Amino acid sequence: MSTSSTSNLASTRLCENADILQSIFSYLSDSPGTLFSCLLVCRSFFHPSASVLYRTISIGSDSSSSSSGSSGRNRDIFIGSTRPGSYSYSSLGDEYCKNTLLSYVRECTISIHGINECPFVQHYIQPLPHLHTLYLAGGRRPKNLDREDICSDDKCQFVQKVCHLSTKKVIIRQLDISKVLSRMEAVEEVVWKLRPCQLPLFLALVDDDEDGEKYQWPYQFENNISPTIRSLRLVWWDERHSFRIEGYQSTPSDQTRWSRYGQFGPIQMKGCTYCDQAGCVRYSPHAAVQLPALMSKLGEETEIGKVEVYNVEKTAGEQWFNGRIGVEEVKERMERAFLEGRTRRRNREKRQLANNNDIEQGQFRFTTIVDDHDAVTFHSAEEYFSSHRDEIDAPELPYWQNKIGPSERWLKLRDEAIEVTGHAEGDKEYFGDWSAEELREHIARMRFFNERDRLESQREAEAQTVVGL
Repeated sequence: MSTSSTSNLASTRLCENADILQSIFSYLSDSPGTLFSCLLVCRSFFHPSASVLYRTISIGSDSSSSSSGSSGRNRDIFIGSTRPGSYSYSSLGDEYCKNTLLSYVRECTISIHGINECPFVQHYIQPLPHLHTLYLAGGRRPKNLDREDICSDDKCQFVQKVCHLSTKKVIIRQLDISKVLSRMEAVEEVVWKLRPCQLPLFLALVDDDEDGEKYQWPYQFENNISPTIRSLRLVWWDERHSFRIEGYQSTPSDQTRWSRYGQFGPIQMKGCTYCDQAGCVRYSPHAAVQLPALMSKLGEETEIGKVEVYNVEKTAGEQWFNGRIGVEEVKERMERAFLEGRTRRRNREKRQLANNNDIEQGQFRFTTIVDDHDAVTFHSAEEYFSSHRDEIDAPELPYWQNKIGPSERWLKLRDEAIEVTGHAEGDKEYFGDWSAEELREHIARMRFFNERDRLESQREAEAQTVVGL
């Protein structure tokens, strides 16, 4: 066959069109093994398949059972030399080296992992040049890792030295976000996902401060939040802390203290502010005070202009009886607190400018005007689920599905729980935030108690019959 006829073959023309190849390989995004095989076929296949294969990477603990743990494929991209076998990236030249593969990374998910498992500790890695979304997923601490062995987000070298340069969007689940975001040089958008039980410990109001005006959000944002951030999406969810259980397993030595939980064996600690407390007194957050305080701090100590608050209704209802107000009033206080905080920030900037220009104090005028883009808006759970589905991972998904459109299986479990508990039909909302696993455990527990009570009643009746004879 002549050279000209060979060059006109469809297969030859296909290999010369990287866009078509990439479009074809995009259908294999859920099959990394197949994509990797395509990557090894020839030079023409390398870049189109690599751009799909390494678009999203995950970092996690090798010992963790989490599905987001590191895969062999992810580890190899950081080594960038060889895989098991004779194939070598470096044998193909600089065009096919580690840094080339890293340039394809657009999304990175980082789950809980040990210090010695951190990719940056194991290998030197240059900053990811085109990383767009960084998802700090957290997760359950592996049993073989102690607390001091965890590579936390704010100290993780991979986060601070590899992901800091070009990341535009950060999804974060921890309460103190300042330690992570302070070193992000280009981030513009933050998605902050919180449960009400993660709110800071709130013990009591000051006696003469019924409206909570003296309460201060305990975490500082000043000089700790990158000035490039312009948008914050604050998402409240999992009000019972029933989904995406994180934390760690604990086997306490003081069996008497821990017997208050009703068990003496290993206990799953959730690692948040309120869920793990033992004893007779159960503290609770006071959203009517704490949420406005958070908004005030965001307005005064950051340059974030657009704050979108999602699914806050149940969280706003988490209040102490002293000073309880309606949910809509909580929202109004949040919006007002943010704008007032922003006004204080602008006036402080004007005062500093006036001092720098030696303007006399009498000539300085305070203002209540804020930028047009400075605003707090409130949105429903339905809006978040429909508009930002890509920000919801697999463990979190059941919460939103139950809230928006629960499955028949979950509805059946809920109705069964109502029946065995003896709740009225109108109490369906009581079980509305329960996970399917919680419902199953509740049903089994109530059936046990109901059967025990039935047997006890039967024995008492038999005993009374014998006495009567």
